Amino acid sequence: MTTVMMDTHVTPRVDVFLAAHPYASEFVVDEAALRADGASVAAFKAYLDDKLLHEGVDRLEEAGRLFYGVKTSVAQEAAESLGFASHDLEHQPWFNRYFSRAVAYEPHYAPQDVLRSLEEWDSRGWSRIHEPDDFHPKR
Repeated sequence: MTTVMMDTHVTPRVDVFLAAHPYASEFVVDEAALRADGASVAAFKAYLDDKLLHEGVDRLEEAGRLFYGVKTSVAQEAAESLGFASHDLEHQPWFNRYFSRAVAYEPHYAPQDVLRSLEEWDSRGWSRIHEPDDFHPKR
């Protein structure tokens, strides 16, 4: 998988959040795509919170970006609190449509452009399993 250097600096609050959360996920919601599908942006953000905000996971919304992160540097703990849930979102049929940006942060690695990585997988013919849409209700 290709690692893509990403512009991560948005505001000082984001810099502080990412410094305190070695494992984090960042999303920019494509509000126009949601509305075109008859979905509410507020309902979608509530859905994301329900999926990602588990014990030990913090959330920051800043400058149009949603960040979810864990303060641990232990990979297994991060995977159990945030990683698996974040990865599960990638299998939703709307993932590439409802996010205009999705970035994964891990210690010792450059931020990963998740959307570009998924496009790369698709271009190589690697199978991605799409789960049934579980974003209900849309409003």
